[in-house]
Amino acid sequence: MLDIYLSVPKYSHRHIPILTSPFSFNYFFFYVMLQKCVTGRNEAGQAGPLYRVEGSPLSISCSVSGLPPLPDGRNNFEFRVKKPSKPNLVSHVISTESSDFAYAAYGQRVKAGEIMVEHVDQNSVLFKILRLEKTDEGEYECAVINTRGTFYGTYSAMTTVKVIDNSLSVSSPAPASLTQTEGDSVDFTCEVSSNTVQHTHLSFAWFLGANTEAAGRPLISMDKDFRLIPGPGFEERYKAGLIRLDKIGEVTYKLKMSHLELSDQGALYCEAQEWIQDPDRTWYSIAKKAAEKTILTVKPKVSYMKQLNILTPQKLFEGQRLTVSCAVDTQNLKEKFFSLAWLRGGVELARVGPTGVLTVGPDYSSREREGELRAARIGERDYSLILQPVRTSDQGAYVCRAWPEERSSTGDFTQGAYQDSAPHAVAISATGQSGRTKQTAITMFPIVSFYTQREIRLQRLSESNRETCRRMSQLFFFVRWPWGHLESGLQVEMANNKSVKEGNKLELSCRVSGVTGQLSVTWQRQSASNPSFSDLIRLDQDGVMAKAEGSLDVSVRALRPAPDLFSLELEEATQADDGVYQCVVSEWKTNNKASSQVATSTVSVTSLGIVANTNADIELKCSVSSSLLMSRYAVTWLLGKQAENKMIVRSDQDAFLTFGPEVEPSLRQRLSVTRTEGPSFILTIRNARSSDIGVYMCEVVQWQLDTSQQWHQFPLSPKAHTSDLHLNTTAPVLTVKEGDDVELTCSLFSEVNSPSVFYKVIWLYSEHIESGKIPLVELDHTGLLTYPTHEEVLYLQERLRLERSTQSSFNLGIRTVHEEDSGMYVCRVEQYQLDRDGQWQQKASKEMSPVLLQVNVTGMINVKIFSLTYLHYSHVESVDCVYDTVY
Repeated sequence: MLDIYLSVPKYSHRHIPILTSPFSFNYFFFYVMLQKCVTGRNEAGQAGPLYRVEGSPLSISCSVSGLPPLPDGRNNFEFRVKKPSKPNLVSHVISTESSDFAYAAYGQRVKAGEIMVEHVDQNSVLFKILRLEKTDEGEYECAVINTRGTFYGTYSAMTTVKVIDNSLSVSSPAPASLTQTEGDSVDFTCEVSSNTVQHTHLSFAWFLGANTEAAGRPLISMDKDFRLIPGPGFEERYKAGLIRLDKIGEVTYKLKMSHLELSDQGALYCEAQEWIQDPDRTWYSIAKKAAEKTILTVKPKVSYMKQLNILTPQKLFEGQRLTVSCAVDTQNLKEKFFSLAWLRGGVELARVGPTGVLTVGPDYSSREREGELRAARIGERDYSLILQPVRTSDQGAYVCRAWPEERSSTGDFTQGAYQDSAPHAVAISATGQSGRTKQTAITMFPIVSFYTQREIRLQRLSESNRETCRRMSQLFFFVRWPWGHLESGLQVEMANNKSVKEGNKLELSCRVSGVTGQLSVTWQRQSASNPSFSDLIRLDQDGVMAKAEGSLDVSVRALRPAPDLFSLELEEATQADDGVYQCVVSEWKTNNKASSQVATSTVSVTSLGIVANTNADIELKCSVSSSLLMSRYAVTWLLGKQAENKMIVRSDQDAFLTFGPEVEPSLRQRLSVTRTEGPSFILTIRNARSSDIGVYMCEVVQWQLDTSQQWHQFPLSPKAHTSDLHLNTTAPVLTVKEGDDVELTCSLFSEVNSPSVFYKVIWLYSEHIESGKIPLVELDHTGLLTYPTHEEVLYLQERLRLERSTQSSFNLGIRTVHEEDSGMYVCRVEQYQLDRDGQWQQKASKEMSPVLLQVNVTGMINVKIFSLTYLHYSHVESVDCVYDTVY
């Protein structure tokens, strides 16, 4: 009796499994048993076909039994196939007996080891195709070679293999890399679909690998029967609901990981398998695909909110000083940014941003303007909030809140999760409870009501006495600005003529003298085509610059570099800028224009360009001088229009021409670049048109052949970088009354727009222009606020407030100016940038023109007039108030 078995290997009590891994090949058990006896023949077989995916491996076992043993102990087998396109043609595939058995269509794949047959034992073989091709579809026959003299029965068995397309699709929208903080939650989605016509099931899993190369360990999976299975080591987190896998809709699988752990970092990816049920009712994986990996980085959770300190007397009464100090701390603090806010009762009072910008809550904005609230970063780790005089309404529980700030490549900050300090309760008692002063009745001797049109000036008393006198004086005196009726002596001078080359900067200066009030200037121009003067730009008495409507697109600036000097700057002069320029200076008193003076200058713009007729050919020559031999040159021609240079054509070191992206096809046909002796490079523009007008420039890069016969760009000596940092400031002369509050503005603008650029500002003071400058207050590029110690300006520093309301403004406020505050104030801005090593490098520095602050105290007679007596409970106290009258 002879039995022939043909099957795809699987685990069975009748067949030995050949493959070591259940995922190495696609398994299918196809069993055919043909029997033949002397009295008759019986056949039994399973129905096909087998469906396998193109590109996947195929393995079929073939066994024979019932044959007498051979002398060498082994039976030989042959495999043949019939293709659907030629059902009557049998092709030889492979044989264990002869290496020349295969037909040409299979011979190369057999020799390459892509198709093979191996003996399992003397009566069994394993037929393998490592990678199925579409043409491998057909009816396969396994036959045992009979070398015996007797015929024992049927010597072959057959099965059909169908090769289908791999339509499994797996994709994930997750980024290539993601950084989270320990304890955070994160969601990932993955989309899986298949268009296989046959009935299939899908299984799905998320894997986490140590790196992008290593195979991952399963986090959680959903098998083909839709059962959720947590991966080894993740069972407890799955039970706690910290790891979830949900199927959303038809194709989307969502992974949610809560309370991330440091061990969760690695290469995260999703993978799907497609399963098909074979005729013997068993399921086998026919396709497997994975999405791109996401590198998940989990940073340790850092506690950076270090401490909160409340600095007050043992008992705090209204009118005293409350200081709330906070400190943040973390690794590499200098490389990080934070925002820090002070809260009371859950309401934000003030916040210092990552670059030192202070914002104040609506309930405290007026107190900040009055100087009663001050907040700043005062050290690398330290932030300070000061309330003085403190009020009973300021009591409550104070909390410091800090946010880490990540700066993006565009310069924007992204705020991280905040951390709070422990709350600190502050109690504030009313003044009467201290046994100290409580104003319940006030009497002044004598009452001086006849001074109602004169100005009070309080002398340098102690802080508390001065404040008491100031408040009381406001009950009896009306303050008036004593300009009087002075004749104006304003004079304006300007050079009669000015010549400038086309393309260069035009600068005009207008000098003034005999100034007694504040000044504004208006620059005007009269062209040949327009006999009347038209406005270009104006600088008002507060230092605000405004372009006229017709000059909005012109690069023009009006400046006041010195108290007696106004200037006009036109960035790039053209022929159209010819004409007569007029400087109109106006003097202002008590917000009224007192007088105006005018000076004019005739400007001639000399052309450097080429004047050509329309449709003529133009040649522009660019000559190069170099001592290096065997050089090549890359030449770029640029066209400048409206202060913008655009590349029109480039000839590289191999003379390959490339046109600029904005060059129209019609212009490309009219341009050519040639090289002549020298070397010189000539740009030819044929049939010139009006659209070709502009400033042409050539840029040359030299390439040199080294000793290894490689071309390298020859190093060029870079030109010194010209700072593009500019400052707009308040009016150069500021006249105020003693006791007023003053604000000096300093605004910067720069063409550099990089997230690695930061600014440091220093306000300096000098008594007069010849004396040395003393730094008053500094806000560095990391947002650190400091008051340099200098004895001669301590009295002034305690009344200063540096405010950075925007990223580009640094305003200095002076409360209650004194006569001694008169002098020169200068704003210095330094530009810093992080280099490749993360170190700060100063790139530019700019000082504004000095602002002359004049505190008006002229015509004053110092007379001691009264003692101020005020009553509090059983005490009577007196303070000497000294005032000056102004006539």
